[in-house]
Amino acid sequence: MDRHTVKEAFSDRIFNVVNYSLLFVVLIIAFYPIWFVIIASFSDPDAVSMGQVLFIPKGFNINGYKSILSYPYVFIGY
Repeated sequence: MDRHTVKEAFSDRIFNVVNYSLLFVVLIIAFYPIWFVIIASFSDPDAVSMGQVLFIPKGFNINGYKSILSYPYVFIGY
């Protein structure tokens, strides 16, 4: 049994590269705000307010989580 493969045209390759590039940009635009909230929650509040936190947490701090989890009514919601 002979299998025939269809060769992708040059215009199709260009379309795929442009399409994947645009989808990657949209992914980054959608993902970064979620990532920033996560890293800001683990960073020092002063570093966040001064704009020093962009891609990785700075001044690791979990006091916000300690404060929230010490409040007894948080677990009622779950």
